[in-house]
Parts: sequence; C-alpha cells; structure tokens
Amino acid sequence: MTTRQPWNLSYSREMKAFTLVELLVVMGVISLLAAAAVTGFNAIGRARGVTEAAYQIASAVELCRSEAVSRQSYVWLSFQPQTNSGSADLRLGMVYSLDGSSTNISSTNLMPLGKSLLIQSVALAPVNTSIATNFSGVDLSTNLAGLTFTIGTNTFNGASMTFMPLGEVAAKPSPTNTDGFDPILGFGLQPTRGTTLLTNNLTELLIDGSVGIPTIIRP
Repeated sequence: MTTRQPWNLSYSREMKAFTLVELLVVMGVISLLAAAAVTGFNAIGRARGVTEAAYQIASAVELCRSEAVSRQSYVWLSFQPQTNSGSADLRLGMVYSLDGSSTNISSTNLMPLGKSLLIQSVALAPVNTSIATNFSGVDLSTNLAGLTFTIGTNTFNGASMTFMPLGEVAAKPSPTNTDGFDPILGFGLQPTRGTTLLTNNLTELLIDGSVGIPTIIRP
C-alpha cells in the first residue's frame, strides 16, 4: 500500500509567491495596455461619431428633398455651428415655404420641419479633395450666405442649401425658376474635442444637385 506524503505547505507558499519587482512589472504592463485601449476606444468613438453625423445629415437631405417634392414647395436645410458647455457642435434646421415660393422668406412663411437637430462634437469643414477626389462643385462650408430663420430659440444664418419642387438642390438661398440647380454640393465633417478641431477621421458628404441624392465618402 502506497503511503501519500503530506503536502509541504512551506514549499507551496514559496512556489506561489511573487517578488515586488515582478508585481511592479506586471502592473506597469497592465497600465500600458489600459492606456493603449483607452486611446483606441476614443479614436473609434470619434470615428463613429463623425460617421453617424454623416448618416444623420444624409437622412436630413433625403427628408428635405422628399418634402420639397411632396409639398411642391421650397425647403431649406441650414447648418449652424454652436458651442455648448465647451463643446463645438453642429445644429441642423429645416424649414419649408408655406406659400410655395422661394422669395417670400418672412418668418410667417417659413415653417419648421420638426425640431432642430444637434449633432455633438462635429464641425463643418471644407471639402478635402484628397478624399473627395475630382470635386468641382459648391463647397457649402465656404458658401456662408445662407438663409436666415429661427426654430424655437435657435437662429440659423450659416451655410444652407435649397431644395426645389422637382427635387433639385441649389446653394443660392432664394433661387428662381431661371437659376437652375448646382450639379454638385459638398462639405466635410470633422470631429471636435472641446472646441479643438481634430484632423483625423474626416468624412465628406456630396449631394447630387440634379436629384438631391447624398453620398458619404470615408477615407
């Protein structure tokens, strides 16, 4: 019969113990991995934020085009930079012409298409031609002579685009029947951290002025 030897507790404790140096090394490695993970997650979050902003604006473009055609009227989509609690954001406002004209821009004739939309930590930027190659249209970020109107407590007087009854789009605030549409309208979107504009994760949004269809371009 084999006799089992008693377990040597002192030997077990010796095998399981870590030295102070080993613990410090492990803690240092964990700290480095955690810092790298946080940086990566922040970058992913900013990229996702700009991409989601582009899809939100594309949806607003499609809504404005649909409303202009169904109402047989003029619809405006405006972009207003804002700073809220130390964050540089972008607010969207949409209104339509109650009497169907493009020249009557009095406050009583411009009706909101719902509430304004706040897109946080995103700013309007010039078109980046290294991403949107061969761009030769109207850059809305530099075409700031937009329509002025108010939705609730928010005033819009920045860049805007006008959707016409046939679904066409123009950068001119009050186009007439003889003005026609702009073949391509575009602008860039860039993430912000506080009030600082970041140079990574840029996204471009182009609108076909003949049919009002938006296209999102990512690098």
